[in-house]
Amino acid sequence: MVERTFARPNGCRPLHRRCERKAEHFLAFAARPPPSSVTGACTAEPPAGTVSLIRVTDEATVWRSLADLLPPAPARQVMDRWSIGEQESALDLAVSALLEHDIPISASIRAQLAVASEMWGQREALEERIGRCRADGDVSALRLLALADAVPLTGASVSERPELADLLVVPWIRCAVCEQVLGRAHEREPWGGLSFLAARYVLFRPEAPAQAQVFGSTSVWEALTVLASCPGDQPAAHLRLSHPRTSASELDFRG
Repeated sequence: MVERTFARPNGCRPLHRRCERKAEHFLAFAARPPPSSVTGACTAEPPAGTVSLIRVTDEATVWRSLADLLPPAPARQVMDRWSIGEQESALDLAVSALLEHDIPISASIRAQLAVASEMWGQREALEERIGRCRADGDVSALRLLALADAVPLTGASVSERPELADLLVVPWIRCAVCEQVLGRAHEREPWGGLSFLAARYVLFRPEAPAQAQVFGSTSVWEALTVLASCPGDQPAAHLRLSHPRTSASELDFRG
């Protein structure tokens, strides 16, 4: 009752996400193909010393990898909030601690934190702060685009797929090597703004709309995994947080 009451000012979004934790979503996640089997994915061998996409079923291990970036006190608070199901609050606290303690993060971690905040409905609240976290000077190819560069494009301009025709695609995360961009495809609301939740996710190159790959509204991690499979992406520490509509997690350690 309390959660339902306080969810109303937020458009019932937390309830919407939690009510979609259905068995079919769990099974779909477990049965999904590896990135190399997705059409258009990079299939080159990963760099030497790389162990990529190690699947784990213990979500606590994944959240501990985030907490390990933080000093002991906020790390404990992050894990405490995760343990009671407050992932949104845990992400907010983690980003606040990164800023407060001026902790450097890699470009890849920054991109994955942005995706995690998207999954838990916290992108609008956290994206600007994630962008302000200090960079550690890594050479990862993934780059979270600045908000000023996220100018919406028509769906028809980035893909020939009919499901994008009436959507607007916001460029979001770019690979500096293969020049693919991960974008969020939103509906335009009656008042002119973009929908809070993305209807699709799309990997595209601006000059090659015929090669774009379209992903469903719950497949943002799959899209990021395909983008990160570019062989030019240099070894870096990766964090993998589970989707609120799945029960499994992945953790990617490199280097």
